[in-house]
Amino acid sequence: VYDWPERFFEKRVWRVRRPRPEAELVDEVVSLIRSARRPLIVVGGGAIYAGAEAALDDLAATYGIPVGESQAGKGALPWNHPQNVGPIGSAGGLAANRLARDADLVIGVGTRMGDFVTASRTAFQDPDVTFVGININGFDAAKMRSVAIVADAREALTAIAAGLAAAGHEGTSQEYRQRVTALKAEWDERVTFHRTPSGETEDLAQPEVIGILNDAVGGHATIVCAAGSLPGELLKLWRPED
Repeated sequence: VYDWPERFFEKRVWRVRRPRPEAELVDEVVSLIRSARRPLIVVGGGAIYAGAEAALDDLAATYGIPVGESQAGKGALPWNHPQNVGPIGSAGGLAANRLARDADLVIGVGTRMGDFVTASRTAFQDPDVTFVGININGFDAAKMRSVAIVADAREALTAIAAGLAAAGHEGTSQEYRQRVTALKAEWDERVTFHRTPSGETEDLAQPEVIGILNDAVGGHATIVCAAGSLPGELLKLWRPED
């Protein structure tokens, strides 16, 4: 028991800092996106902390840019979003990693670009690939020799989308969009196969348990797991809707 002062319980409002990107850097990134043939966004947990999901959806859908997920970025877009190509990196899937291999522009949004995401710097193999880092932390924004935008993810994505609209950008080519669609369909089919019980035995494999549980609780649940093989399998197989 303690006699706390009343001011200890007074309401306090904590506001999220939203530093805006520098206009010159936004212009540079807009130019890079307009000239890129195979752009790819890598979304991390910072996008979720910033509440940047809608801004990411708008940019990716409007301009046909595929989005690969880090572990922390999973759920930034629904699993069935046309531009969500699934997990990327050493624990990633075939769609995101094939697109990463050939990408000529990689835009990291709220990701630390760590070893899991970059597969220890082997995921991106185009010799002329350019990186953009959007992060509230300058150290992480500059990784991979990126054009560093030290700003709030939502504010940065909104500014970039506005710049592309003002420039009359039409987005990626139909050929690239068709490749993204085909790779996503192949990946989704592979995931469905592993999540679905085969019926060949009474025993269930771990991926099948994940599928059963996901179907039972839906795509709006929060699942907590321990270490081991589960984090990687959940990254690939769990289908969140938000």
